[in-house]
Order: sequence, then structure tokens, then C-alpha cells
Amino acid sequence: MEYDLFISYKSEDEVLADFIYQKFKSNGIVCFYDKVIIDKKLDEEIIEGISKSKNYFVFLSKNVTNDSYFSWEFDRIREIRNKQIYFTLFKVTRQEIGKIFLLPNYHIDEI
Repeated sequence: MEYDLFISYKSEDEVLADFIYQKFKSNGIVCFYDKVIIDKKLDEEIIEGISKSKNYFVFLSKNVTNDSYFSWEFDRIREIRNKQIYFTLFKVTRQEIGKIFLLPNYHIDEI
């Protein structure tokens, strides 16, 4: 299956991520969203979802700043070239996130 968008978020932000996923879905955007994974191991599904997605939506909050799994997932996303990555910051500043993830030229919205 191909996806229009891969949604990356930290589990502590699941309530807001669910809301975002439902908004995209109701607008006809086919999303990879790991909450709906049932069968395979999560790591395998994540790698497959990243490779089969056209674009990426990364939800950044204070919860991601010290999380090694989120860093691993984000590194897999950055390995893919020629695809758009969209960021949304929630209750965290670009400076706080930028120090950790080095986000120099990405489009970032703050909510």
C-alpha cells in the first residue's frame, strides 16, 4: 500500500496525533499511522511505512527531546531524499527542537 503521508509522533502526544490523523483521513489523505498497526513488528512496519509514503508529517513536542526511538524514526525519514517533510511544534520552541534534531531549512508550523 502507498501512503500520501507518514505521521510521526511520540506516544505521549497520541490524543493530538489522533485528532490530526482523523482530520487528514476525513480529507481523503491516506496516512500511515502506527496506532493502526496490527500484524508485524513495529520497527518493520515503521520502515515500510516510511519507504511507501510520499510525504512526512512530524509532530514535535517536548516529549521527543530525549527519546531515542523517536530519533531513530526521524533518522529513517531523513534518509529518504526528494520528499517533503512537514513539522508542527506543540508547546516547544524551534530553538529547543533545533538543538537536538538540527532542523535548519525545514518548513515548521507552531501550534
